[in-house]
Amino acid sequence: MTKIAVIGGGFAGLSAAYMLKERDITVYEARDCVGGRVQSVPYAGHTAELGGQNISDGGSSPNIFRLVKELNLEVEERPATIHIKYHHHDGWHTIPKLAVKEAKGASVADRLAQLLDPHTGEYEAVCRLIHGWEGASPDKLSGEMYNDTLTHSLSGGISSVHPELSFTHQSIVGGNQRLAHKMAERVNVRLNSPLKRIEKQGTQYALTFPNEKTLFDKVIFAMPPTVYHDIDFCGTIEEGRLNEIQSIELGDNFKVIVPLNSGGFESFAIANERFVTFRSTEGSLLNIFYCGKAPKFPDDLILLSDHYDIGGEKPLTYNFADDPYIRGSYSFVKPGQEKMFTELEGDCKKLFSPIDNSLFFAGEHTCTNFDIMGTMEAAICSGLSIAQKQIVW
Repeated sequence: MTKIAVIGGGFAGLSAAYMLKERDITVYEARDCVGGRVQSVPYAGHTAELGGQNISDGGSSPNIFRLVKELNLEVEERPATIHIKYHHHDGWHTIPKLAVKEAKGASVADRLAQLLDPHTGEYEAVCRLIHGWEGASPDKLSGEMYNDTLTHSLSGGISSVHPELSFTHQSIVGGNQRLAHKMAERVNVRLNSPLKRIEKQGTQYALTFPNEKTLFDKVIFAMPPTVYHDIDFCGTIEEGRLNEIQSIELGDNFKVIVPLNSGGFESFAIANERFVTFRSTEGSLLNIFYCGKAPKFPDDLILLSDHYDIGGEKPLTYNFADDPYIRGSYSFVKPGQEKMFTELEGDCKKLFSPIDNSLFFAGEHTCTNFDIMGTMEAAICSGLSIAQKQIVW
């Protein structure tokens, strides 16, 4: 039987392995837990999501809901209609809906500066909204690829998936990481096993991990692009292609989570020059989404206390950029990378097309549906695509 290795135990790798569970397949995860950038932890009597929070960030997310049903999980949800409030020198303001004119420029920042005065609080709030959604500051985002996000952010929405700030917030009861755990229960997973080296030996691949060296017939790379630098590929991926994959960055946004003394669901979110806020699905926790800027405590909490009744527990902070096996939040397209992310070869992005029908690529950054790239749905979609369409037995 064909032996398959999956490198990475996040949603992409696990969904591929789960679909191929009847095969001789092993998932190697570098960290001590599965889930990748989806981590659910207990905090202040509730479940906090350190990473992926809203499973409908990928729109209707049909692949997630299919797995949720198949694995007997439950989803909790609440409708949300929010307005963005921002704090500037003279107090609190609400971002109005704007009639957006056409703007040109290599980056989102170039285009936004033509539409809003960069010296205003409104400009800073829109920057944080875009940064929080797409993962990077507007100066690092391709103007061509993210023009829809810019347009919707100025006209009362977030993106083409959420063209208005009215949507349903959904998460898995008990934590989104439960989906990873359920898939992992049905496949062979080896934790604490980062890939160090891969080399071709005849028709097979020799994979080297800290505690073993094993031969496989096919390999699915489902780890973030930011860790490719740490692996010796021994020519299995052509140098030019490898350099392009290694040039992909993950965002610099991260969460600080605090408990709220009162429930309910406000119809606003707070943004300033450093963060944007949103509540957890059940409304008991406040997520402060920092966009590349360090928290300022207690000043930030004092500012937010104008609108939230914040509890006394120590804030919970987690930054995926500090994790050596992840190094960031989610992928984004920089100016000049447009072709790299849009050129297709068959059902795949050309950059991530299979090599010799034996090396395959999965992950939210490989998803061909650009509108959902960076989401949990994109990760699962990529894994299922590999399992269902790409591997020829």
